[in-house]
Amino acid sequence: MEHLLLATLGEAPGALLSLFDWLNCRPDWPEEQHLRVPTVPLTDVWVLTTASKLIDPRADLIGPLESAFPALRRRVLRVPVEDILTEADHRLMAEVLFRLVLQAETWRRGRAGRVFSVSLAGGRKSMSALLQQAVTFFEADNVFHVSLVQKARGEPPPRTLEQVRARRDWHYVVRLADEPTPWRPLLAEPWRRTFAGTELGPELFPLAEDGEEPRLVRAIADPHCPSLVDGLRQVADLTHVFAGQALACGVGAQFLRHDLRRVVRSLGDGAEAAALRDYLDGLEHFLDDRLALHGASWPLARLGELCDRALLLAVGRAVPRHGADAWHGPREIRLTLSEWHGGDERRAVRGVDGPLLLLVLRNLLANVHRHGHSAAWDEPHAVLCLDAAPAGLTLTLRNRVPRENLSTLLALARPDGALPDLTRPLFRVGNHDGQGLGLFAVQEVARRTDGAVRFDPPRLEPAGPDAWDFVVSLRFTRVATEVS
Repeated sequence: MEHLLLATLGEAPGALLSLFDWLNCRPDWPEEQHLRVPTVPLTDVWVLTTASKLIDPRADLIGPLESAFPALRRRVLRVPVEDILTEADHRLMAEVLFRLVLQAETWRRGRAGRVFSVSLAGGRKSMSALLQQAVTFFEADNVFHVSLVQKARGEPPPRTLEQVRARRDWHYVVRLADEPTPWRPLLAEPWRRTFAGTELGPELFPLAEDGEEPRLVRAIADPHCPSLVDGLRQVADLTHVFAGQALACGVGAQFLRHDLRRVVRSLGDGAEAAALRDYLDGLEHFLDDRLALHGASWPLARLGELCDRALLLAVGRAVPRHGADAWHGPREIRLTLSEWHGGDERRAVRGVDGPLLLLVLRNLLANVHRHGHSAAWDEPHAVLCLDAAPAGLTLTLRNRVPRENLSTLLALARPDGALPDLTRPLFRVGNHDGQGLGLFAVQEVARRTDGAVRFDPPRLEPAGPDAWDFVVSLRFTRVATEVS
């Protein structure tokens, strides 16, 4: 397992050295200073400092690391300013630090099992503040700080690894965060909208490194977005507009996990608790970039059970089931599972699991429940059909479009009836803000399955004189027969 630590260095290297020692030599530390969580020894360290003549990275850091941790891969960089005093100094340091955090996040995602941590011990307080700001945007597994008792006693801070190890009982490591930020998934779509389809990655925000270690580092401007810090501020202004709705439809799974896990446990083993637990698992899978779904499988024989739970979550209460293929909640929703033509019910779809499918079907049915009501009928009626396709199976959900909404949707539809705009966050239809967020979540889940599920844009299909159906389809490309 690999573990990268990104840190800043100031005139007092002791706190940073103590963190290196604590992470790599845990058994040698006093028992009471062990955090009650497992940590991974460091394999890589990136350190950023200034060009101050009072800081000697080779004597203070590189030498001790070479002696005590010779296998540790390191990257020691200097920003070409003497100190962080002016606004210009601060902006330069901020840009480099944010780009380093973005690079580290990309490193973390590059291989399963990698851990990325940040240290707030070392350097000016403004540098620590910048690092903490950066990890509210990008994903880090841990944020560490070190408290030194000897400062309160009037003792000089340690400067060498030997001094640190002589008084390990004076150093207390504090973990300020122990999982990635929940905001990261909310950046992608606003970023594409703000910066003309560009992807938020280190390729767009490179760093130039010159000379021998410690190398001078500078940010290279890009014509699309010369400043990562300024670009993130613009995106944050756009993100907050739909953040609450996005969280509600499952885009911010960490928040829901934090807020609801304990509540769900307290509900016991009822149908509501079981459905919520599966839904939260689906949200967690949705955001876990390192989740491997290649071996996942879901049997089609459980489609009725999936509909039970999806309806409960979409409507807010259990919807009575009538027979094997119909549900009816008076004045709420009606669902019919049509006789599907996929063949043997022992078949299973691969590359996706039950919690993710629950996330998909819940959002589709919630869309029907919210937008399918009409003065012409008591409740919206959705029909779910599963058909054999040339390459797999197709799951289709359709419901009649209320006459009140028909003219608006027809004006949006392309000549073939497709409505791709409804999958865009922030898209406005009539008086509805955030229209399509549920469909956006379905689209993103399909992307997450690496081709096992393909999502077709919603579309309108004629259903009789002056009548149209709203239709959404998912294609399952990997289908197998389960052996009993």
